[in-house]
Parts: sequence; structure tokens; C-alpha cells
Amino acid sequence: MKTFDVVVVGKGNAANCAALAARDTGVSVAMLEAAAPDESGGNSRFAGGVMRFVYDNVNDLRKLIDITDEEARTTDWESNTRDQFYDDLYRVTNFRTDPELSEALITQSLDAMVWLRSQVVCALCRTIARSRRWSTGSGVSSAACRWKFLVAGRGWCKRPPKRP
Repeated sequence: MKTFDVVVVGKGNAANCAALAARDTGVSVAMLEAAAPDESGGNSRFAGGVMRFVYDNVNDLRKLIDITDEEARTTDWESNTRDQFYDDLYRVTNFRTDPELSEALITQSLDAMVWLRSQVVCALCRTIARSRRWSTGSGVSSAACRWKFLVAGRGWCKRPPKRP
């Protein structure tokens, strides 16, 4: 019987992060998932893989994916500022959220995404693509289509990421 230093139960994003963080300390890790393969994924599966993070401009996004100078100049990358994230979190929770946990979630979100990218988590390609606010009221914006193209065509699964 094989033994492990750490056992992580689940296969969603939180479980994957826990397993990766444990592995980074040099311990052996086993992940256990009770769900069938087509039903696994924890809360990440129910959320459609969406992960929200703070970014102020295209330079923040460049920490996560390769974007050329031309693409940076010609695409509206919008933003998801700390204030926007706080406002939305407070709105959807009716201000019933732990202030310290909310602060950690929001202020460390970009760093968490950069860390995930450093772990070569290919599923993150789809996660970032879905996390954008794309709707213009009548469909998908051109920036969204561009973002989908960047992630699908030149995302992390195509070549190893740059180390931060």
C-alpha cells in the first residue's frame, strides 16, 4: 500500500490548488474524487470554471497570457478593478460577507491567477476566457471574441508559460 504525506479530497479548483501548494512544499500528495469523471470538479464545475480576479489593464493580463503590442493597442481589454470587485461582492451578498476574507479574496486574486499559471494549469485557459464580462447587451463584444481567440489559439496549453 502506498502512503502519502497529504490527501486532498475533491477535484475542483480549491482541491487542485491545495494539492499543488502541498506539492510545492515537497510532500507527496494524493487526490481522491468520489464523483464520476463526468460529474467531478467540485464547485468549479457548477460555476462553469469561472474565476474572477482583479486587473486594471492589459499589463495585468499580460502576466497571464501573451498579448502582442498590436493586440494591446487595438483591443478594448476593459478592467475589473478592486472597487468593482468589492462592489459586486457586496451587492450579491447583501453586505453579508466576512470583511477579512473578502479583502484576501479580492486583493490577492491576481497573484493567485499568476501562481496558477506558474503551475501550468491548462484548464485555466478556459477559466480566464469565461471570467470576462463580455456581453454588450446584444451579444458578445469584439473584445470577447478576440480574448477567446487569444486563449484558444495561443493559450498556455500550446506552449509552456513564462515563469513570473
